[in-house]
Amino acid sequence: MNQTQTAKSGQIAGILCIVMAVLSLLGALISPYLWSFWLVLEIAAYGYLAAILLIKRRDFLLSIGYGVLLILALRNLFLGYGFLAKLLNLFQVLAFAAMALVALGALTDLIPSLKDSAKKYWYAPAGCMVICIVPAFLSALINLFRGLGFLTFLLSIITAVVTYGLLAACLYFAAVWIAEPEKLPIGGASRPQYQRPQGQYQQPQYQAAADQGPRVVSTDGAYAGGAAAGTAYAGGGMMPESAYCGLAKHVLLLLFTCGIWYLIWIYRTTENLNCLEEEPPRNPATKLLLCMFVPFYSIYWVYKSAQRIDRLSALQGRPSDSATLCLILSIVIAIVPPILMQDKINGIVTAQGNGWTAPQQAPAGQARYAAPQSPYTAPQTNAAGAAEELKKYKELLDMGAITQEEFDEKKKQLLGL
Repeated sequence: MNQTQTAKSGQIAGILCIVMAVLSLLGALISPYLWSFWLVLEIAAYGYLAAILLIKRRDFLLSIGYGVLLILALRNLFLGYGFLAKLLNLFQVLAFAAMALVALGALTDLIPSLKDSAKKYWYAPAGCMVICIVPAFLSALINLFRGLGFLTFLLSIITAVVTYGLLAACLYFAAVWIAEPEKLPIGGASRPQYQRPQGQYQQPQYQAAADQGPRVVSTDGAYAGGAAAGTAYAGGGMMPESAYCGLAKHVLLLLFTCGIWYLIWIYRTTENLNCLEEEPPRNPATKLLLCMFVPFYSIYWVYKSAQRIDRLSALQGRPSDSATLCLILSIVIAIVPPILMQDKINGIVTAQGNGWTAPQQAPAGQARYAAPQSPYTAPQTNAAGAAEELKKYKELLDMGAITQEEFDEKKKQLLGL
């Protein structure tokens, strides 16, 4: 696992801590009788952890936040009544205790013997929290048999899955950031690999012509195949490979995480689209908060993000105009635009993995297209071939890849004028 994935895991954990703090606050606002010193302490603990994770503070301070949550879980364990309630609280105690130990072991030298265990069993806190769903389900099932009604049973199950699922995800991503496990399938097992042997350059996805014409060059100056030279665009960018997410996995997460994955996806996508150099960078945390708390802002975010995705697709020679469609769908069927946008992002990342590299920006005052340097001269094309070649160069002109003078010169060559 690379450092970028690890850093993103910490940011995701921080966002989830904010979500937990907001949910606790909303619950208290809906039911004022829940207000107490302990609830305020819980909200403060989640806010504290969110701040530590988002500023990437890697020291013993992180274990303090989980220690406070452990104290709250111990209090609930002693005050709870009923076997299932105590069992549920016990697993919460184990989860927060394990998390505090993982933080102490991995980030400090206070307990040297814990270092290896923290690296090896980093997933234990999240596992204990997931198990909490079992006693919560059994408790709801018993209440159903007692005649509380199916709707109450269903609501209890949904609440338990969302609450403990969020906590488990929060502990999981925080543990990843803390312990840095060597293997982590965040992007899915199906994510393509992008490493190429040094010195070998594959044919890029984008080509202007079959045998000649401008082609994309690699970032180190070596040609990406063929005899053509030069760069094609100004303001390019390489999408991080971590932006790839299997479409089936993406759809399932959108459907069954009650909106949690959508919020994570907004943060990830905002950050990944900052690779577009000609557009000003956007703060992913700010955009996420705006989408969460400002009505209809998510519709605007979808439209602007889709525009950036279209721009990245166009830079690879695949014109796209999905921004307007995503804007309309975000108003009518909000779940569809994230699917369409992620599909296009996957296409961009896959094209990069197949050999496409971001073009370099040409120095000021120099032409963005250079004629082929190879001594080989392409055979004279017939009329149909010349028309096809001319059409491709016209597309390059429209995209701004070549200048009008270069297009006119090439036109004369193809038509024999």
